[in-house]
Amino acid sequence: TVSSATPLDDIFTIENKITDGTDDASNGLVRLVAGQVYATASKNNIQNAADVASNGDTVKVQDGSYTLAGEFDITKSLTLKGQSEGGVDITSNSTGYGINVTADNVSLQNFTYHGPTGTGSTYGIKVTPDTGVASDRLLSFDIENVTIDRGYRTGLDLNGVDGATIKNVSVSNIVHGNGIALTDSANVTITGSTTTNNA
Repeated sequence: TVSSATPLDDIFTIENKITDGTDDASNGLVRLVAGQVYATASKNNIQNAADVASNGDTVKVQDGSYTLAGEFDITKSLTLKGQSEGGVDITSNSTGYGINVTADNVSLQNFTYHGPTGTGSTYGIKVTPDTGVASDRLLSFDIENVTIDRGYRTGLDLNGVDGATIKNVSVSNIVHGNGIALTDSANVTITGSTTTNNA
């Protein structure tokens, strides 16, 4: 029986033996633990895991290397939590945003991220409401224990966010733009974070 007390490495091993919605969106989701969805390195399935997750779920990402072929869209309230900051290594090959957060109550935790670097690529991690209405706000964003290394434009960009925590985030080697940028945002707390060697 799998439960929240089952060691995480064992759960990832079991997940690798299952074919479900984390592999192909046309399949249903096999829930190993309530409120949890698992992304594994051998499946390279972070986007699929986020897509099949429900609002309020935690997507747990196994240590390993992941490549995002396109923009990784987070359109629902969830937590994306790596097994460890140094062990989860995510590279974006997007020609648009790398990670695009458009939902309230999203938390990104414990991973190393290499933003898109192709000419014309945009922000590494973009956080903004998707309504196109200037007065709208995205609520309650959290990012902690994340290393952002490389990117064509600003590494972490918050625009129109009300209520955010940026904790233990480091951003370096951004070709154009800033390490961290805040525009039209309020109630943002930044602690233990650094930006180095950015444009």
